[in-house]
Amino acid sequence: MKTIKQSQKGLTIIEFTLVSTLMFLVTFALIEFGIYMYSMQDLNNRSREAARLATVCYPLDITDDLSSVITISYLDASYSKVTDIENDFSIIRFVKAEINDNYTFRFSGILSFIGDSGVINMPPLETILPSESLGILRVEDNGSLETSSCSLTYKVELE
Repeated sequence: MKTIKQSQKGLTIIEFTLVSTLMFLVTFALIEFGIYMYSMQDLNNRSREAARLATVCYPLDITDDLSSVITISYLDASYSKVTDIENDFSIIRFVKAEINDNYTFRFSGILSFIGDSGVINMPPLETILPSESLGILRVEDNGSLETSSCSLTYKVELE
């Protein structure tokens, strides 16, 4: 006659296999979701850095090198876009930096069922900061502006 202990001899390994598989799936899903959140925060930080750089640089020094990645706009007190920066320089009150919305994130492995085969669009990210010096050090006695030599060598490398 078999005892209860002998009939449950292999049950422990089966229970461990089932529980550990579930735990590994949850752990790797959390890691992958953490990478997604890190990517969103990294894009948000790049938007904030670009806006901060634009608040202290002379607006006419900003070139189109960043236009494929980041759009920098100058806003007046009512948050309307200033179109003629050269002539309406004195009404600039805010600087807005937007990450262009053509970035996607691909989940791999466990979370590949999310979105379109694991690919989801990143949300549009923008930062609005109050304008500071805008690169102007002071107005000379003759009415000309002395500006800082701020060159935008800020490179944004996004995958």
